[in-house]
Amino acid sequence: MTCSSSPKDVFDYLIAITPICVAVFVALIAFWQSRINSNKLRLDIYNRRFNVYSKTLDFYQVLLSYDPNVVSKELLNTLQKDFIKAFRESRFLFDEKSGVYDILDQMHTKSFQIIGCKDHGGKLADIDPQEFEKMHKQSMEALKCFTESISKLEKAMARYLNFHELTE
Repeated sequence: MTCSSSPKDVFDYLIAITPICVAVFVALIAFWQSRINSNKLRLDIYNRRFNVYSKTLDFYQVLLSYDPNVVSKELLNTLQKDFIKAFRESRFLFDEKSGVYDILDQMHTKSFQIIGCKDHGGKLADIDPQEFEKMHKQSMEALKCFTESISKLEKAMARYLNFHELTE
């Protein structure tokens, strides 16, 4: 007894196996696409989170060097708006337990004391030196708190911005 197949039988086998091969190939493509989309989503979220950190640092740097007598008011306003937007967005990007939103909220509040003193301190010094001294002291305390908050923010964001964990 010999095993011989007619060309018609081989053709029938090919017709039967082709949809299975196509289905396996499509399943592999779907799996790869799923992995790519998952990684893209992780990268997009990482970028949004890092943007919050970046906007905070930009605002902090301009806040340190802000002088209302120079033409930096427009830059301050732009970076302050970006910071406020990032601060509000942080509520949706970080867990409540992380404390990121609370730290940014504190920084947001302190920034108004710093800007207020720099904007109106000169006028107040002429009108009421004692009140200016009080305002200046509050502003310096706010600036110190703002500076300390940068370190706290970095610690709170570390697990979200550790790129080594993102790529593994």
